[in-house]
Amino acid sequence: MSRMEPPHTTTPISVSACLLATLVALVGCQPDTSTDAPGSLVTVEWLSQNTADSTVVPIHVGSEAVFNEEHIPRASYLSFADFAVRNDSATGLRNELPQPDAMRRRLEALGVSDDSKIVVYSDNERTLFATRLLFTLDYLGLGEQSFLLDGGLVAWKAAGNPVTADLSDTRPGSLSAKPVNELAVDADWIAARMNATGYVLVDARPHEQYAGAQEQTESRQGHIPGAVNLPLTELYDQDGKMRHAAELERLFQNAGFTPGDTVVAYCVTGVLATGVTYAARHLGYEILVYDGSIEDWSADPERPLSVSPGSHRR
Repeated sequence: MSRMEPPHTTTPISVSACLLATLVALVGCQPDTSTDAPGSLVTVEWLSQNTADSTVVPIHVGSEAVFNEEHIPRASYLSFADFAVRNDSATGLRNELPQPDAMRRRLEALGVSDDSKIVVYSDNERTLFATRLLFTLDYLGLGEQSFLLDGGLVAWKAAGNPVTADLSDTRPGSLSAKPVNELAVDADWIAARMNATGYVLVDARPHEQYAGAQEQTESRQGHIPGAVNLPLTELYDQDGKMRHAAELERLFQNAGFTPGDTVVAYCVTGVLATGVTYAARHLGYEILVYDGSIEDWSADPERPLSVSPGSHRR
């Protein structure tokens, strides 16, 4: 996909703003993030120093069995089905965005309010459920107050922090009904911009799936023409921690991105893609997700797919 001037650009953070953000983080008032973009990282050190802050709302995603056995104190559990639902239209697509009002009510039940700092963490080394929730929170207008715990529960325990099986008493929160951020696009949007500039379409699946060398049980093989391949697994290390910003930037540049581009990501059903867009947003890129992804695109035999088993990763 060639480049087109995106609808929004990211304003660089000034040195003075960075210094102010650092000072604020040191006094424990705000998460210590490297960018003001929604979905920024917080460290286990920051969270351990702020667990008593009633505005900090930790949310555990992954296995409910793991949560019942051990979780970060004061954390609440949110199941994947709460924020990735099956489309009730004729398409029946999996893992679509939930209804905003229903999701707000679910978050309020976990104690989330307008002034909350929502810290999402995964219970294992895979970050995809956590980044999918962060994408959903950003869609609901809560992105600027939502953060990923870098390394999740694994890093929390490795640092010697306590875990518990006890459930905390949660006071219901109150969320204003904000307009949603239109961060999800469909097949028609993709098809209309396949020759546009300013947008780079990225396939977040493993290289073998992108190239069409690995059989897909529920879709045709190959990738959307013009898409570059940047697998989610390259952006996070084996412990589930995001790679340093310089390394992330190198990976995005090698894939063909330049500053000012909008990252448009897809995968099989729109979950892996959010791990790529999360890393992109951390670097300051504008992001969009083709939520139907290959499941949707390949369902129409008229939509083209490129199969290149002998191709090399970009």
